[in-house]
Amino acid sequence: MGGLFFLPMGKGNKMASGVLADSLFTLEDDKMLLGAVIAAVVVLLASIFFFKNRKLQKLVVTGGLFFIGVFMGMLAMFYFSNHEMLGNNAFSFSAGIALPIVALILATLGNRGIKNDEKLVKSMDRLR
Repeated sequence: MGGLFFLPMGKGNKMASGVLADSLFTLEDDKMLLGAVIAAVVVLLASIFFFKNRKLQKLVVTGGLFFIGVFMGMLAMFYFSNHEMLGNNAFSFSAGIALPIVALILATLGNRGIKNDEKLVKSMDRLR
């Protein structure tokens, strides 16, 4: 998710106005998108340090998944509400649009790994 600070999510033609006046759609164009990304990055980075408390770590990763979902929903809402302005080949997606999907997949895999670790520890407790 932190890569969105460096990569644009879309490009527009030189004739576009509004948020695409600079011909790039980045996080700085919408403050709500910026807030959702910052929240997701902070929460997911914080989850790394909760490795001693797996239940809390799983809860924090789930919160990160929530913020990624909020970001993706707001991005879809922004795109479809401005579709008329962005239409007529005035807008094309860039490489940055794939980063939230990758973050969603990786956070889901992390959540699954935490769950598997919890099951392993519980099975080892039964052996004692």
